[in-house]
Amino acid sequence: MKRFFSMFIAIIVVMGSIVIFASCDTTDTNNEDTKTTTAPQTTTVVTTVPTPVIPDVYKVYKNDDLSFVYPKTWDVDESNDMLLIRDEDTGNNINLITEPKHNLYDNLTLEQFNAEYKPVYEQMGMTVTNASVEHKEVNGIKVVVVSYSAEMLGVSMKQSQYMLTLGDSTYSLTITEMVSDAALALNVLNSLKAVK
Repeated sequence: MKRFFSMFIAIIVVMGSIVIFASCDTTDTNNEDTKTTTAPQTTTVVTTVPTPVIPDVYKVYKNDDLSFVYPKTWDVDESNDMLLIRDEDTGNNINLITEPKHNLYDNLTLEQFNAEYKPVYEQMGMTVTNASVEHKEVNGIKVVVVSYSAEMLGVSMKQSQYMLTLGDSTYSLTITEMVSDAALALNVLNSLKAVK
C-alpha cells in the first residue's frame, strides 16, 4: 500500500484544486495536439544541458537534494514533506512529495500502472486515459515519467508525474494542468537537477 502514497497525495491535491477550480471558467485541455498511442512501451533516454537555461518567467525551487523551475508568479506553500506551488488563476499546480528512500517506482511499467494505479484512481472518481510510462535520464538523474489525461468532477486535466530518488529520499513531482500549458511540464522536467 505504501507504493500508492505519493500518487494518492497528488490526487488529493488535485481534488482540492478541482473543488476550488470547478466554479471558474475552464479551458478544455483536450485539443488537436492530444494524441492517443497504442504503440508498445519504449524506453527513452533524454540528455539535457547540465545547467538548463531558465526562462525569465520562472524561478528556481531548491531543497537539500534537488532543484527545478516553476513560474515565479505562483503561490508556494511548503509544509513538512509536501510542497505545493499553485497558480490561483488557472488552478495549474506543481506538488512535490518526499518519502524515505525506496525503489518502488524503479521498474514501473505501463502495464503495472494500468493494473494497479488506474483502477484506484477510477474508484476515486477520476477517469484516466492516454497513460504512458517512460524511464528517462535528465541531467544525470534517473526519472520515471508517468503522464496521462484525466477527468474528475467534469473537469479535464493533464498530469505528469516524475518519480526520482536522490540522497536519502524518493520524490514524486506532479504537474497538473487544469488549463493546457505544454511548456510547463517540459520546463520542470528539463530543469530537474541534483543539488549535491
